Amino acid sequence: MKKPSDNTFAYIARNFFFLLPIVALPVVLLTVFQRETGAFDLLAEMAKTTAQTGSVKFSDFFSDLYAKVSIINFDRFADWNVSKVWFWLVTAIVVMLGFSLTVAHIERHMRLGVKEPFKWMSMMKSGAYNVFFYSLIMLVFYELCMVALSSFILLNSRIMNGWWAFGMSVLATVVIYAVFIVGFCFLLLTVPSMFCDGYRFGFAASYSIHLVAQHFKRFVGVFALTACLSGLALQLLKLVTMLLSGNIPIHILLYAIRALNYLWWLLFVPTYAIRNYIDYTEASRKDLKTLIFD
Repeated sequence: MKKPSDNTFAYIARNFFFLLPIVALPVVLLTVFQRETGAFDLLAEMAKTTAQTGSVKFSDFFSDLYAKVSIINFDRFADWNVSKVWFWLVTAIVVMLGFSLTVAHIERHMRLGVKEPFKWMSMMKSGAYNVFFYSLIMLVFYELCMVALSSFILLNSRIMNGWWAFGMSVLATVVIYAVFIVGFCFLLLTVPSMFCDGYRFGFAASYSIHLVAQHFKRFVGVFALTACLSGLALQLLKLVTMLLSGNIPIHILLYAIRALNYLWWLLFVPTYAIRNYIDYTEASRKDLKTLIFD
């Protein structure tokens, strides 16, 4: 087995132009059809309203809360009166296929030292099945977390007022996102396990949980720190863009920033998963080889 890069970020930097064509279409679709707002924007809106009126009230659970934090885009095109959810579904399918293709390329490159840029269709067919169940479970898990967050904020707004209510909403957001990140990390090695060793989904998921539990602090800590720094950088770039846009239309700059954010995550997640899976399992393979041949 080829020894993987000691640094996920170094691997992405060295192979950026090799991976870019694979994720280019998913990045474009996400930039155009993924909802721009999220939990951070909801909290910012709540803080502004609290400062102006002293309290925040929500009249509708779906439109005022859940639709703003959900990863699913429930908006409508103003000119056409057509829901964006159908375009979001197409985007989700393309992202899933792009993710499977990226994992397949990185796995073959790290494990075997082979780059095969011209076998996209065969690699996509073999990888899509492995990624489908994982993506579906992560989507459902995230949406359940957002339902819980929206429900808490709504209930909290009925019980408390002012900055106490806002503070509790911020705390709930941090806790729920932490729960999602931990759950996401526990299953993140599922897909590499299926690609590298051919395990079925159920066994691969349990093996992923086992491996992450053994390296919990480092694996989850690095991922969580990366998520926090990436989110902070995204918000700072948006703020700087709004202040220093100059003669360039601000919406073009914001689209560019969002594209860079999606590009980063579509490269980081598969690279981080494959690199750590190979790193965690390489020692056990060496021990097994020693027992068999020595």
